Amino acid sequence: LKRCTFANQIMEDFMNSNYDLNNLMATAVSEMENGQYEEAAKHFDIIVVNDGSNYKAAFYRIYCKCYVGKLGDIPNQAINLTNAFSLFLKKLENEEETEKELCIKDALEKISKVSNHFAHNAKRTMLTAPTVGMSINRANKTMFNNCMTIAKNYNVKIDEETENTLSSASKESSSTGKILIIVIVVGAIIGLLYYLSIFM
Repeated sequence: LKRCTFANQIMEDFMNSNYDLNNLMATAVSEMENGQYEEAAKHFDIIVVNDGSNYKAAFYRIYCKCYVGKLGDIPNQAINLTNAFSLFLKKLENEEETEKELCIKDALEKISKVSNHFAHNAKRTMLTAPTVGMSINRANKTMFNNCMTIAKNYNVKIDEETENTLSSASKESSSTGKILIIVIVVGAIIGLLYYLSIFM
């Protein structure tokens, strides 16, 4: 309720001001690039409500929300970003080629950043909650692979720089999964040895 009230206040302030959507978009993008993801997401929400055709704001708001929330939110965030990317590419079909390539490059780089962010969170939980880490890593790998499949289905051309960024994110996710498996196996062995030391 508190969040809804705050969001309504932002909307009211926006409607009562001379702020146009272009200015708000510029503000939101600046906030996003500076890591102010929660504020940026709120502003992108307002833009999408007032201009449903703004496919960049629609994608960016989902991207920003991947950095906000609890660890348990990550699997849903991964699904939401995958769906947002698919819709983003669909909306881009009527754009001229140069604009399309720039937008796709930007979106893929952001997907790579989110994948690295999710991998970091998976590693962060490996000692305290390894099963949570595995869940996050599984959602991350599924998101990444599905986004790459979607890109191929739309015949997306990926330049060498973006390809390297994507490859790095993919390796990070794979290495995280291996580490988590090792941690779980080692934990199980230690638990078994402790059990045997008590009852033998």
